[in-house]
Formats: sequence, structure tokens, C-alpha cells
Amino acid sequence: MHKKSRNKLGFVVAAAGVALAACTMNPKEQWNISGAVAPVADDAGVLSIRAEGLSGNATVRARYLDNDQDEEYVLYRGANGAQAEVIMAEASNYGFGAQQGDRRVLDFDKITKETVGMWNIARGSKPAFGEAFEHKAAVRFYVLPFTLAAGQSCVAFHSEFNNDVWDPERHNFDNQLFGYYCAPNGKALSQTEMTQAVDSVQIAGITKKAGQGKQLKAFGQLNNDPALVAMVVDGSPKGETGIERFPLNLVRIYGMTDGGSNETK
Repeated sequence: MHKKSRNKLGFVVAAAGVALAACTMNPKEQWNISGAVAPVADDAGVLSIRAEGLSGNATVRARYLDNDQDEEYVLYRGANGAQAEVIMAEASNYGFGAQQGDRRVLDFDKITKETVGMWNIARGSKPAFGEAFEHKAAVRFYVLPFTLAAGQSCVAFHSEFNNDVWDPERHNFDNQLFGYYCAPNGKALSQTEMTQAVDSVQIAGITKKAGQGKQLKAFGQLNNDPALVAMVVDGSPKGETGIERFPLNLVRIYGMTDGGSNETK
């Protein structure tokens, strides 16, 4: 997303509180947890993409959770080089909203082109970029065509939503989502096919109804899986997938007074 357009595109998605973690507490749930990464069953995942050539189930799916943010990473691979990776971060609902103590917002200032360089697939390569355009699906995306050095046709996408109007500093967003899709080798994506791929990105609880397992996903301590962290960071296969900056750690805690007391994670 273009930085100078950032604050003009804030809008609220009513169901966003369901997106990555339900917030209803019960006496058995923990109120303070340390950051950890754990696998997610495919049928309990939040993110999905169903573009041409991709397999029906995710190849890798990982969740990061701490007191301040909830993130999910997903990798889909398919026939003849088709591949997609998507990541979404959400400022924690811990505290039940800004007026009740949820004073967390995500700071992310990269434009769509810069998100491409975060993925291992683009590191060491010099992607050729097309012209970016906006696409309004269930949420608003900035879309950017690009071609890898080997000639594979791809499209990057980025969306930010749930503008935090209580943040006195910058009115940033509670949700950040970005990713890419690369078509099977030899397939040149048209703009229509790019938007179709973006339209196939689904977010449980926001763009589609969340299943029972997603609605009941608890806020609680995850058992950290170092092998899974390495798989996401280094890639699976190594260098061909993955994102070095995982978890993203985007959260900023703000005060409720003008110029508030801010803390950057």
C-alpha cells in the first residue's frame, strides 16, 4: 500500500475480532503468555488461497501468539512451480477494545513492492515489477505484478484494515496482511487472473464465516516449535519459500492521551 494513501483507507470490518483469536476468557485460560510459534491444523487455519495450480491444503501453516499480537503464516505449493505465501498479523484483542485497555496497534510502513523483498523467493533475485493497482475485494488490496528472474509470473498483494481510531499518534491499523502468488511455470498472468487470485484469498471471520474450531481458538500459551520456526524462516524447501522476518513483531502499545506514552515492541 502506498504510504501517503495509508490513512485515507481506514475502515472497520465488523467481524475482525474473530480473525485470529477469539477473546472470550474463562477461568482456565491464561492471561499472560510468552511468544511462541506452533503448527495449526489446516482445517483450523485462518488464511487460505485457492489460485490456479495450488494444492487444496497448505504445505506449511504456523501461528505466532503473544500478549500483544496474533500472526498466521501459510504456504501453498502446487504443480509446475505454482506457489503462494500469505501472512497476517493482528493486534491482540487482549483487554476487549481500546476503551477497556486494548491499546495496541500495528506499525508497518512497507509498500507492496517492499513486501516482495521480504520473501525468500525474491532474495538474491531481481524481480521485474509491473504497475501497481488497487483492487476492492472483501477488503481493499494493493496489487503488484512481478516476474521472477527465471521468468515466472507472480502477483503480490497487501491489505491493511481495522483502523485504530484510538491511537493518538498515527491512527494505524489493527490488521496487516500481505503475500504473493506465483503461477505455474510458463503461465503469464493477465490482470483479470491476478485479481481472481487475490479474490481467492480468504480470511476466516472476515471474508468468510469462521468454523467452530476457529471461533473457539483460545488465547493461551503455545508450545514453541523451533523446527517449525526454522521451516518458516529458512523455507521449505530452503530458500525457495519462507520469510526471514518471522514473527513480524509489529505491535506498538500507546497511551490514551495526545502524544501518549508509546512503547515499541
